[in-house]
Amino acid sequence: MLDYMLKQFSDLPWPTTVLQENLQSYINQQVSYCSDPEFASRFPYHQLELPKSFFHQVIMDIDGISYLTGPRFKDDDITQPYVDIVASNGPLTQNAVNEILRYWAPLKAKKLRILRQPDPQGVGEIQRWFYAAGIDQVMNEGNEDAVASLVQASASDLTWCLWAVSESHSQALRDIPRLRGTLQRTDEEVLSDYISHGYVWIIMSNGAKAGLICCVPGTTLFLPGWWIEEEVVVPRYRGHYLAAEVQKLLLKQITDNDPQSLLLGTIAAENLPSLKTAERSGRQVILEYAFVTEQDFS
Repeated sequence: MLDYMLKQFSDLPWPTTVLQENLQSYINQQVSYCSDPEFASRFPYHQLELPKSFFHQVIMDIDGISYLTGPRFKDDDITQPYVDIVASNGPLTQNAVNEILRYWAPLKAKKLRILRQPDPQGVGEIQRWFYAAGIDQVMNEGNEDAVASLVQASASDLTWCLWAVSESHSQALRDIPRLRGTLQRTDEEVLSDYISHGYVWIIMSNGAKAGLICCVPGTTLFLPGWWIEEEVVVPRYRGHYLAAEVQKLLLKQITDNDPQSLLLGTIAAENLPSLKTAERSGRQVILEYAFVTEQDFS
């Protein structure tokens, strides 16, 4: 699977050696879930009246191609099951889709999720996009009217940060109700931990607190960098392009220590305001998750 996926994602903005190492670690970890009881126990097997072992990931060999598959639930909703194509050593075919859904029939899933490079002509329904930017991509981006700065948050800022997250998320759900279930707010324990590690910055606008951004170093899937876990602008400061300007400022801070670092994030397809913010900040789509069905291959 490594050789195929390395070729499949060769255009991603990382050196081949980094991508190869991370892909191998990712595949190894995912294969381990084929027999890991702790992984299987994360699923609602009691509610669905299925054996716990059913929720192990499975490698399926179909027409000479191996597919590593696993059960998932959209937004953790047991009424929205799907099968994740976690890795493979070849493309997804119509027969493979049919066989995979047949194997996972007890899950009652009607769709598969695939990870691919952006494809405007691709089949299926986009679930979310992966965005990335390096310092060279944002140097000339931004909005001259935006007046923003960043101040690292301290423990004394926690109460205000929780309020800002709550206010922003509530307003977002009023503006875009379909984000309910997709938009997850950072809870107090996680936010406090981020602050203690120096991963939270207060967004300042003309000397006033206008929002916050949480950005954490790490690897998601096989993509290393600084991941935006939360970014909010309180309602009264919206419309001034602060969020986009802040991402640019943050990337400059990050790359002071490591010029090769990337600012990364995922955005749900329904979250149009965040998509616009990412584009204004200079971040570009590098990957997408898409749901596909049997009909998409017929």
